[in-house]
Amino acid sequence: MQLVFEHLPLYGDCKTVKTLSNETGLWPKKVSDICCRLQTHGFVTRPSLGCYKLTKAGVEARDAGKQMTSGPNKPLTGQRKPPRNRQKLKVWKALRMVRRATVQELMATTGLSGEKAHHNVRQYLNHLSKAGYVQKLPRRSAGSHLTSNGFKVYFLLNDTGPDAPVYSVKYKRLYDPNLNTHIDLGDAN
Repeated sequence: MQLVFEHLPLYGDCKTVKTLSNETGLWPKKVSDICCRLQTHGFVTRPSLGCYKLTKAGVEARDAGKQMTSGPNKPLTGQRKPPRNRQKLKVWKALRMVRRATVQELMATTGLSGEKAHHNVRQYLNHLSKAGYVQKLPRRSAGSHLTSNGFKVYFLLNDTGPDAPVYSVKYKRLYDPNLNTHIDLGDAN
């Protein structure tokens, strides 16, 4: 990144990707990717297609001797933000709305279907139950068949916020992004 940054013109005409590639010895695709990254940071402008030059901020950064890196902009903490729009987030939001539901009711509310989704929802509710967020009620709701034992009913005890708690299979613990805490579940399956 630094090599391309140093070869960009300070003023006047812009340089094409091909010219920068020849000067730096990098592949044109790599040069283009680096220029796009510099452009998102506001150091480079693209007056025409495939042609780049430094902006005022880029000139100031280059004069100040700022090092350009492709790495992270802040220190890594080991914490990851849970991904959005997942099944578990939908189930968590539905459970927060209704407070008590069966697996089938949650699947109908969230629009999930299939055996795999059913298994995932049931497993997620079991993890929430072991962590103390959800309680399995002793009384089941009526089943759909004559000989059915009924469906387990889950009741939300601990509503900590809008972000769904995430279970880590590797560490066998539940991470709550709302409280920024980890709850150890031991050997939870």
